[in-house]
Amino acid sequence: MRFIDRLAFVLGANVRLEEAKAATAEYPRWALEGVGPYTQLPELHTVKNQLELMQRLSWVYNAVTITSQTEAGTPLSIKKRMGEDQEDIKNHPFELLLEKPNPMQSRFEFLEAWFAYRRLAGNAYVWLNRTSENEPPSEMWLIPPNRIRPVPDGKMFLRGYLYTPEDMGREIPIETWEICHTKRWHPTNMYVGLSPIEALANGVTADIKMQEWNKNYFAKDNAKMPGALAFKDMINDPDWKALQEEVAREYGGTKRRVMLLRGAGDSVSWLPFSMSQKDMEFLAGRNFNKEEIYAAFAPGLASVLAINATEANSVAGKGTFLSMTVWPDHQAIAEKITNDILPAYGPNLRAEFDDVRITDRALELQEQSAFGLVHTVDEVRKEYYQSDPLGDDRGGLLVPEVGKGLTKADEPAEPQPNPFQPALPSGEKPDDEEQKPEEEKSPKDVTPPDEPMKSELKAWERFAVKRVKDGKALREFESDDIPDALKGAIEGALVAAKTADDVRGIFRDALTWKAYP
Repeated sequence: MRFIDRLAFVLGANVRLEEAKAATAEYPRWALEGVGPYTQLPELHTVKNQLELMQRLSWVYNAVTITSQTEAGTPLSIKKRMGEDQEDIKNHPFELLLEKPNPMQSRFEFLEAWFAYRRLAGNAYVWLNRTSENEPPSEMWLIPPNRIRPVPDGKMFLRGYLYTPEDMGREIPIETWEICHTKRWHPTNMYVGLSPIEALANGVTADIKMQEWNKNYFAKDNAKMPGALAFKDMINDPDWKALQEEVAREYGGTKRRVMLLRGAGDSVSWLPFSMSQKDMEFLAGRNFNKEEIYAAFAPGLASVLAINATEANSVAGKGTFLSMTVWPDHQAIAEKITNDILPAYGPNLRAEFDDVRITDRALELQEQSAFGLVHTVDEVRKEYYQSDPLGDDRGGLLVPEVGKGLTKADEPAEPQPNPFQPALPSGEKPDDEEQKPEEEKSPKDVTPPDEPMKSELKAWERFAVKRVKDGKALREFESDDIPDALKGAIEGALVAAKTADDVRGIFRDALTWKAYP
């Protein structure tokens, strides 16, 4: 943008830019009505208070830190849409940029801050170092939400952003294509997201006050409750003064708030001026505040971190945390990268985090087994393993057919009688057959496999049994000595295997299959 345009942008002048014509068409007329420089937006100092709350309240710190670190450690892939399918692009330029987004941060640090800003303040602003919206960024920097705000516009809906430096003496305009703004949903504002702190304001304030009271009770007052020492009798002034000095000297302590009363109480008694911690249910109140904050910031986290949680509660809480907290955040950030950044690298690109949700592995294996009953080997490989077709006739067989060996057309033909051989009496054999070695008398009596192949078959069986017992998907086994036909038959049969006994049966019968040459 030219300098004069940037100046007009900062001053809020009613300047129609060339880009406004195209931008206006993207928004309905009702969305532009009433939009202007005075559109209600949160004050920057309010956002700063929200961010600083993480430094003041341990529950907020735990919820935001644990969540953002879990989310930052998940791999991100860039994929290209190809019809109904998508292909993973290895070492895509954006993935390489994300490994070192800027000279100050690593991939983990950058993503942790990105997720934390969005969760804590409801907004996260990533500055893209590029000269136009069609150019891939060379760097990515996170701008603290308390330093930047969107600028609504009645013609463009969003004119850009204003960055306010630390000194607050000036503002720097930033174009819309320079900022990737990720935000949570706000019920009354289309420009910024809603921070959970706004909904938790009362509970958070109460918890902070409880911490301050607890700190003062043990540190400032040395755990001494303020109160009055009451005497029933009216003690004369000289004795009363001496008594006051003695109490202060012997029992006062650091900033002990003790009052002496005469003519009150029953004999000598202690009258406390405030309720005890137990009377105020101090610990129960703090625990309620903690669970309320965890429920708003990270559902399921309270069950995972509870010191008295059972294994079942912890596992269930972890599943809730991953599916209701981590996975939605991954979707939000990945889709924003897809829409705002990846178009500069080319069409049909999509960002995707690995799915961290916990699934029922036993149920998945049952579904795969049922799927294999009516689908071919190639279809099963594509659906569940994203593997390429086998490239031969095995891929077109139904999974139950694979374990039966070759089809009728592939079976060796039965030996035909020699028309020139004279008929022999029943029970007698030709002379040449009697002279054959024992192993040549029947095509079924195959030569036992050599030791290398036996060794590989045993290793494959142990590998497959362990994977099935652990509830993991079977992977391709690398082999040098197992014939291709036998290996393909075993692979096809393993697709339908559900238990370790099924796997052992497949390898036990492997050498008797007709598929073995």
